[in-house]
Amino acid sequence: MYKILLVEDEPIFRFALKTLIEWEKYNIDMSLEAANGKKALDIIRDNMDIDVIITDINMPVMDGLKLIEEINEMSINPAIIVLSAYDDFHLVRQAFKYGVTDYILKREMEPEQVLELVLNVINKHNKVKKSHNQVKKDKNKFLKSLLSDRENNDINQDIDDYLIRLDSSNLTVFCILVDNFRQIESRYKDSIKDFERSVVRAIDQVLNRLEFGEVLPMSPDEYIIILSNRSNSMSKINNQINEILEGIRHVLFNGVNIKTSIGISDIKSGYDQIPFSYTQAKRNAQLRFLLGKGKNIFPKDSIYVKESNRHSIIGEEKELLKALDKLNKEAAFQELERIYGIISTFRIKKINDILLPYMELFFLISQYINDIDTDYSLPNEKVDFYEHIKAYETVDEVNAWIKSLVEDIINYLQEGRYLGISSSSKKAKQFIENHYMEKITFKNVCEHVHLSEAYFSKIFAKDLKLTFTEYLTKKRIEEAKTLLSDTDMKIYEICYSVGYANVEHFSRTFKKIVGMSPKQYKKS
Repeated sequence: MYKILLVEDEPIFRFALKTLIEWEKYNIDMSLEAANGKKALDIIRDNMDIDVIITDINMPVMDGLKLIEEINEMSINPAIIVLSAYDDFHLVRQAFKYGVTDYILKREMEPEQVLELVLNVINKHNKVKKSHNQVKKDKNKFLKSLLSDRENNDINQDIDDYLIRLDSSNLTVFCILVDNFRQIESRYKDSIKDFERSVVRAIDQVLNRLEFGEVLPMSPDEYIIILSNRSNSMSKINNQINEILEGIRHVLFNGVNIKTSIGISDIKSGYDQIPFSYTQAKRNAQLRFLLGKGKNIFPKDSIYVKESNRHSIIGEEKELLKALDKLNKEAAFQELERIYGIISTFRIKKINDILLPYMELFFLISQYINDIDTDYSLPNEKVDFYEHIKAYETVDEVNAWIKSLVEDIINYLQEGRYLGISSSSKKAKQFIENHYMEKITFKNVCEHVHLSEAYFSKIFAKDLKLTFTEYLTKKRIEEAKTLLSDTDMKIYEICYSVGYANVEHFSRTFKKIVGMSPKQYKKS
């Protein structure tokens, strides 16, 4: 459905234009409206996919000409139709200089003519849009080729053909990573491509004002900017880079509501230097993992000097495992901080190298859990641990996650020891709690805990001081007592609801344990 925004300060005229024609019949949504240019801009920022804007010229707060100027700065390309009275036609001529598509004279507004005009404008706009999208697609493909080491013999010709706003002198590359992207992804879900387009449009606002530089989306969470500058003054170039960084952060935060980490390359001349600059900028951006989010990371920041050449924490885990064994949370946390400190001194060539000691730490903890034979489920049983920690954006987030894992393990072990039963008995107990109302057997439970009947019979009796049959009977009778006291259910209904198939057998068992029949218990 084509989306049209109507901008007009007279409510009656807005109503007339919206009701003159059955717009939905022509696949047109005319629901968006604004009383002035300022309100229109707010609507446009939330609806960047508007196809046509129909705007009056004379309006309070912000007139139509100013609105068109603002739209031209936004890197969006809607078709624009202006509404005009006879006495302001000179303003219509001025509007055409700003790139409007057509106009409607208010006093000659007939439904058939308006519909024909709007449909023609939409048709023209679609053709332009398709052509623009294809050019943009080809342009992005060319920009991606600049980032690789592949030879491009016609590079200068392509730069002219695609109207690329770059020069070969003083080239700089930015790599922009979206912070907290998992939250963004969750928020946008199936419309993540709309998010990507919003980011590109916001960055383009900054580059359009400068009239140089190109932005290239690599993925919804990564964007590359290539800049060039013909100035001979390095201080001016650096000042401009800082201004651009500030401008980009401003439009992304205020326009798209996101924060970013930005890696910046050295300044190089020659298009053949772009692949190196891209690699450098991306590596610097990835240092967000170590240096934290929301930073501009320059080449000078990437010298991550360490005190040690070690790359393994094997042997450092002994005191941590002792603390786990003693269920001493404070000591375990202290040992984790000590190990984190050791990891922070490792020399790294690639950012992913820092993940390896964390993998070692995770598997040492995993091995400890397996050795003490508990049913605690570690994340690696469900997901690839390496992929799991790669999803975190900073080392502090990984540290916090492993700390929460250790805390969870200690809480789990403390609960088991407080209950004084093995994990297998606890699992069986939970199974009975969930299925006592069904026809369950000891064999069912043994299969559930993956132990032989003979072996589990000993463990269960030792832990619960009851046999399986005694425990199941006790559970069923306790539930029956509750139902007799708190409900109006009949005795035969209660019998079936707690797992007995025979009322006589239920009544006999109940009297044996409670000392009175179900009927007598209900009366009492």
